[in-house]
Amino acid sequence: MASNVPMRNLLSLVQNRSLKTSNTSSPSPLTVQYLLSSSVLHFESAHSVSQKLQIDEGDLQNPHYVIGFLKAHDFKDAHIAKLIHKWPAVLHCKVEHNLKPKFEYFIENGFVGEILPELIVSNPDVLRRALDSRIIPCFELLKSVLGCSEKAASAFKRCSVSMMSAMEPNIDLLIKEGVPVDRIAKLIMLQPRTIQQKHQRMVYAVKALKGFGNRFKDYRFYTCS
Repeated sequence: MASNVPMRNLLSLVQNRSLKTSNTSSPSPLTVQYLLSSSVLHFESAHSVSQKLQIDEGDLQNPHYVIGFLKAHDFKDAHIAKLIHKWPAVLHCKVEHNLKPKFEYFIENGFVGEILPELIVSNPDVLRRALDSRIIPCFELLKSVLGCSEKAASAFKRCSVSMMSAMEPNIDLLIKEGVPVDRIAKLIMLQPRTIQQKHQRMVYAVKALKGFGNRFKDYRFYTCS
């Protein structure tokens, strides 16, 4: 495993033109070195990630701030390595405008300790979604059905934020069809993505179940008569 490279050495490498490559398809040696030194990635992982991500060799500050911010919020090296491997573009996120407001909201709503790194690593999609228009409405909806932030946090970890727009009409449909709210809450806790499927699929599923139930009642009537 490669040894860690101090930041001052990385900055000196930026000035060394011999490290720059004219082949854009090959990862920059500086990028690989930076990933090795900053996120405790093994060489194979750093090489793989660097092929998907171009770090501006003249500006290493933003990736450095991102990693420092994550470490300040209980992210271990293993968390950071896994997050970068799953979504390399996290190193391009702006701390003040993207990460900080979302982390503050999550912490205020029960994502504390290990829960926060678990959320981000398991579902990096939350960092790509708008806080005001996507994340907050989704979380508030979960909380209104489940009754508390702790349960909402547990369900949110296993939800797809990109599919949240279907959740509210699906919940409204189930309530309209007479499904008790506590049953809906149980479904969200056990299988949150079931309630996130496309609305038309949910409509079809409800109709199919109602049809099956009617046939079952007819069968019981004729066999008992």
